[in-house]
Amino acid sequence: PSPSITSWPAVEAAAAAAAPPALATYTTRPGLVPSSSPNPALPTPSTGPGPAPASTAPILFARDTHGWCPFAQRVWMALTHVGAPFETVFIDLRAKPDWYPATVPTSKVPALFLATPEQLAAAGPAGVPVAEREMVFESLDILARLDADFPGVLSPPETDAAAAEAALALAERFGTAGYGLVRSAAAAGAGGGAAATTTTASSPTPPTPPLPLPEARAAFEAVLAEWEALLASTPGPFLAGPAASLVDFALAPMAERLASTIPASPAAGVALRGRPDRPAIEAWYVAMAAVPAVAAVRGDPATHRAVFGRIAGLGLSAPPYVPADPAASAEAAAKLASNRAAVVADTIKNAGLAAGTEAAVEAALLRIAGCLVSGLPGKAAEVAADNAVTAAVAAFLPARVSAPRDMSGGAAVELRAACARVAEGCYTGI
Repeated sequence: PSPSITSWPAVEAAAAAAAPPALATYTTRPGLVPSSSPNPALPTPSTGPGPAPASTAPILFARDTHGWCPFAQRVWMALTHVGAPFETVFIDLRAKPDWYPATVPTSKVPALFLATPEQLAAAGPAGVPVAEREMVFESLDILARLDADFPGVLSPPETDAAAAEAALALAERFGTAGYGLVRSAAAAGAGGGAAATTTTASSPTPPTPPLPLPEARAAFEAVLAEWEALLASTPGPFLAGPAASLVDFALAPMAERLASTIPASPAAGVALRGRPDRPAIEAWYVAMAAVPAVAAVRGDPATHRAVFGRIAGLGLSAPPYVPADPAASAEAAAKLASNRAAVVADTIKNAGLAAGTEAAVEAALLRIAGCLVSGLPGKAAEVAADNAVTAAVAAFLPARVSAPRDMSGGAAVELRAACARVAEGCYTGI
């Protein structure tokens, strides 16, 4: 085995030796938000006053600071897929830099600012200002422009044009139906109406009431049936043929988000992945995951649940914990409950927690025991310090429990799994 690494230079050297592709374009932005970027980015503020930027890059790509916008993600995937050289311009959607709404008619992201080789040569090191560049906004218009500028890449020769046209229309309906289903499921799970009245910073006025859950479910199933039929009509596995094309990137961001959020809405009553009656859709997901541009830009399920739920005001959570052995899970919960005073004392003594945290430690144990018997990890505490205690308890118990001393081997396995689920949700919504 390799020796333990105990210094940052050693970490950097080991990481550089492994040479993951993501390191090639990674840049840091000291003092700015965000503080780093996976792609070359202009060192300009994402908010506040100041002039529009200039750059020596042929393409400037304006996107949101967090990478949460699915429409910007469409363009990001396409830029990566065609290999276009670009620099990122970050825009804080809550407080846009003054120059952005003065330049982009919609004031939304994404937007591209394009410079010709002649402009770049004439400008030299100073770069071409945004005001002198050609601007393209709206995600589908940007995809069409990239398709024209990089012929044969976003529309490979084998692309079925009719299927591509149908897929573009499907992409918009899929997002609408899927978002509607998640809202309806959230409202039904909250007793009705909760998702209809929540407002967010990005949506300050209440949205229209969600559809009754059966109607939302039927609408989403109808779109899935159309998607499956469209995929079955081409050689696949992609929407318009055997190679990923523009329409796949148009659909991918919402498909990615809904695959993560629908399982977090048990009331939805609909599965998106792994369905025997939807083999072509599952094959599409698998094929898209192998596309390098998708792998480079996609999010992860936990991020999508947190962000999609926060933006939509839905309060999504991780899927329930499902014990491999329900009896062993119940045993672990019962033994935690009956011996909790000793477990609290042992945790405070050996986990480095301060005296006076007994109540927070017991609350953490209750969340873990509750997860063992209900499958739900509970809500994060309102006080950040209490969540820190929960995280410490959830890390300490798996290392401390011993089978068969404390419980059976099966119960110890279930306890460790429940601790991991509770730890995952310690800071959800904070």
